[in-house]
Amino acid sequence: MPTITSITPFSGQVGTLVRINGTGFVATPRVTFGAQLAQFVFFVSATELQVRVPRAGALLLAVTVINPDLSSATLADFEVLPPGGWGLQGYGVSAFGASAAGSVALRSALAISTREVDVETTGAVQDNSPYYVGDALNPATWQVQRLDTLEFLTIVGVTQVGTKRYRLACLEEFGSASVEHLALSTSLLDASGGLIISPREQSFLGLLDEDKATNEAKMAHRRAAQRDYANPQTGLVGGTLVLDAGGDYETVTGPELVRKLIFRRLLSQPRDFFHLPEYGLGLREKEPLRVTDVARFKTAVEAQVLEEPEVEAVAATITLASSGILSVLIRARLRKTGQEISVSYSPSAVLL
Repeated sequence: MPTITSITPFSGQVGTLVRINGTGFVATPRVTFGAQLAQFVFFVSATELQVRVPRAGALLLAVTVINPDLSSATLADFEVLPPGGWGLQGYGVSAFGASAAGSVALRSALAISTREVDVETTGAVQDNSPYYVGDALNPATWQVQRLDTLEFLTIVGVTQVGTKRYRLACLEEFGSASVEHLALSTSLLDASGGLIISPREQSFLGLLDEDKATNEAKMAHRRAAQRDYANPQTGLVGGTLVLDAGGDYETVTGPELVRKLIFRRLLSQPRDFFHLPEYGLGLREKEPLRVTDVARFKTAVEAQVLEEPEVEAVAATITLASSGILSVLIRARLRKTGQEISVSYSPSAVLL
């Protein structure tokens, strides 16, 4: 027969990890908050259970522990706190508290090379696959920003280097040792699937020599790189905006404009434009694709390209490399001039 002597803490948001103290607990118990069954229950010992607060739809709830033999114990008036709501920077949760926060935050960040930063969390987070949304191994889960230029660096890989430590590798170099940077995440999930709580960002200093951080060097780098701040270039796909040597936007016409319009159409997510619900294919890097879907994928690419008014005919070729990476080559004929153009894209799609 179980008994509950205390719950610590005796209040918390949905997803909060609480400790139930008592006696007579056995393995595989059930715990309810009001009428809602908790999905994450951890048996520690006969005197302690750990459980995460479920979505229960009420503010004051009775907590009940039920052993497999159906014997139970109840403690009343556990207070479910409202979610943090909308927040700035790395604080708060989703808009209007649509998602509940978990119990893990970012603890620290430290640059260990000119392009790598180690980020440590306060607890366990999801780190199962680089393809999962919110997974610590997915580069899209993280952001790294230089605070002197407000530039977001391109994260090209994540490696787990400790139980709660992850190494983010960036394409661009960090600033000097006097330049502050931010490592942050607004989508990282803890081990129970809840969003991490604040702080969701940690600052760190770069490692480059001071002479590489002068204003003259910065401006020369920007002119040479012609960075597209509105549409970052990954090396595989050119952005739709390019800066000239004077810092102004360059414009393109003719076949080059059509190529960029095709890129934009293929990379846009469906319904990105509310007035064009059929616009966009949503190509993404590191997107798994099943063998049985390759033919349908080719048809979808061709159908999207044909929607461009300047295109009269199109043929797409899908190539599979020995590494399992798919590449797309598009040949299109322009309606007005009959000129043929080609567009290639390697979305790093892994064939399953």
